[in-house]
Amino acid sequence: MERVTKRPAVTVGTRPGGRSERVVRSVLKAAAEELSLSGFTNFRVEEVALRAAVAKTTIYRRWPTKTDLVAAMLHAPLIADDATVDTGSLRGDLLETLRRGVAKGGTPEGRAAIRMVQAEIENPEVAELVRVLRRARRKAFREVVKRAVARGELAPTVDSNLLLDMIMGPVHGRMRLGEPVPASLMESVVDIVVAGFNAAAAPPRR
Repeated sequence: MERVTKRPAVTVGTRPGGRSERVVRSVLKAAAEELSLSGFTNFRVEEVALRAAVAKTTIYRRWPTKTDLVAAMLHAPLIADDATVDTGSLRGDLLETLRRGVAKGGTPEGRAAIRMVQAEIENPEVAELVRVLRRARRKAFREVVKRAVARGELAPTVDSNLLLDMIMGPVHGRMRLGEPVPASLMESVVDIVVAGFNAAAAPPRR
């Protein structure tokens, strides 16, 4: 009698280099294309399935809603590596955070996200999606701040969310308008913000 060897079930995204990972990459790429072409309101999972050459059920098993799918598509290229910024200094970390942010804004996913926010932020689902991504970015940035606190470059009471907002605000403003973000601007923003935080943390003069 022939012996039958049972193969373990494959879970999407759990086997690096396997079919499941290829499916995930294909679906997320197709989702980026659909978001760029249709925006969020008119985003159709059916079109994503056609582009990725997979069944809709394959997508819905991993991402139950289109909001889940778009969030996953944007998180991987725009936020996933934020916590890895570690140049050894606060100034270097903040500059690298800005450089990565600008570079990511120029990717297809980044441009699609900017257009989505500009055109559809009044859509409650888009607003919630932006909040989800912001929370993820802030969580990643807290790791950068923790290292700076451990090095003695920031006070333990520092507001990491405020710090991130202050360095990213001027840059995001230019990116939304399609204006260039030169290195000199990023350096000026970082130096001004760091000086302000250091001054706020300094003991009062007597």
